[in-house]
Amino acid sequence: MQAQKAPKNAKKLDIKQFVHKTPKGKVMKREKNQYQFVGFFERLKALDMKQAHSMEMRFDGLLDTSDQAVMEDQLQSNFIYYLRAEKLNNQTLDFKTVVKDIEPLCFSQALIVLNKTEIVAKLMGYLKADTEAVGAQATSDTVIKGKVLELLIALIKDLRGDIYDDFKRLIMPQVISIIDVQNIGVMESIFTLFSYSFKYLLKSIRADIKCFYDVFQEVLVHKNRHLRHFASQCFSYVLKKMTLDGEAVEMILQPLMESTAGPFAIVHVLQGVSDVLLEVMYGASEDLHSKATEVLSVLLTLDVKGEKRERLDKVVRYLLIKLVNSIDTAKQLPLFECIHRCLLVDEMSEAKLTLCLLIFQDTLRLKLGRRVSHVLVIQMIESLNFVMTKKQAEVVQGYSTAETLELLASTVSYLYYFKHASVLQVFQGLSKNIEKSKSIFTHYVYKCCSG
Repeated sequence: MQAQKAPKNAKKLDIKQFVHKTPKGKVMKREKNQYQFVGFFERLKALDMKQAHSMEMRFDGLLDTSDQAVMEDQLQSNFIYYLRAEKLNNQTLDFKTVVKDIEPLCFSQALIVLNKTEIVAKLMGYLKADTEAVGAQATSDTVIKGKVLELLIALIKDLRGDIYDDFKRLIMPQVISIIDVQNIGVMESIFTLFSYSFKYLLKSIRADIKCFYDVFQEVLVHKNRHLRHFASQCFSYVLKKMTLDGEAVEMILQPLMESTAGPFAIVHVLQGVSDVLLEVMYGASEDLHSKATEVLSVLLTLDVKGEKRERLDKVVRYLLIKLVNSIDTAKQLPLFECIHRCLLVDEMSEAKLTLCLLIFQDTLRLKLGRRVSHVLVIQMIESLNFVMTKKQAEVVQGYSTAETLELLASTVSYLYYFKHASVLQVFQGLSKNIEKSKSIFTHYVYKCCSG
């Protein structure tokens, strides 16, 4: 049989049709990161508060099949529902191993309550720290961690306060150990777990706040700022429902006061502690929380000395910079009234005066004074005038050091430089000549520095 001849007009096959090469002029473009960070309070709005099961519920048997209504109630479990749904949808070998290991312990809600510690221990076995797995094995490991975290969320929703001891002792330390800020899938599941945990275990955490803080503070001082921010929002959700006295504030400052980290590593601790205090004092709609002045008063009046005093002063300065940057400029006055009262009026000392002046300078230099309102300028003028009027007699007795006087003069110069228009408006309202106002505002500074 003769072979068929190709038509005369047919195109010849070319190897270029089968080999695809990247053009020389083509530039690889980096894809835009589409991940959007969702904070703790935004996640709270999406939580569904379903019926919870408790040990206080009386089960006559492991599964009562005589009464259809009772049996259905015992099977209405978030954990059982999610496990069975994933058993149908997730056909991977790794998840089948999880189901085979867990399912015999949770045929009913009564069995879950009875075997809760064993279930948690088995689930913790699948939440291992980062391994050297790569490729498909690493992807499978990430998926399994996400599914196990979802199972833990369902278990917390079912048992709530009854699982708190296992949560504090087993779940939270293990979850913290698998944190990997580069793995967005696992981090999203961890954030969701934190949200449900603080919502459903609020009363238990509040009753055991010190022991829980010892475990959770590792996340609060993490080097990643987004993780610190989310953890601070979670913990502040509990703190806002407590009485924040001196003992509670000292507990918050504990990681910083007891830290032995070097000068670079301790910055993360400073930022973490100040973030917790910021979230406690920050309210809705760029306003201060009702506990803001209470917390600030405690911070400014804590009696510590030496290196702890230096660290406390840094926390206060970090905190106030963040508050001034976040709070509406029209709602910042209560903070500086509290500073005036606690650092100057009640019992002024060299250390308190120095801290007050440094706070004023930080506030004025932040965004070149754009976060300082006219009302705040009036408050600063009142505080500085109060300082210089009171210091007039004490300077002669050698009460102030040269460094403090220099700091006082530089603070006045910052105020004149960054808020010159506001200062002019204040003196015009007082019907005084700005050129002759040195006797009111700056006379003592110049006199003390020259003497």
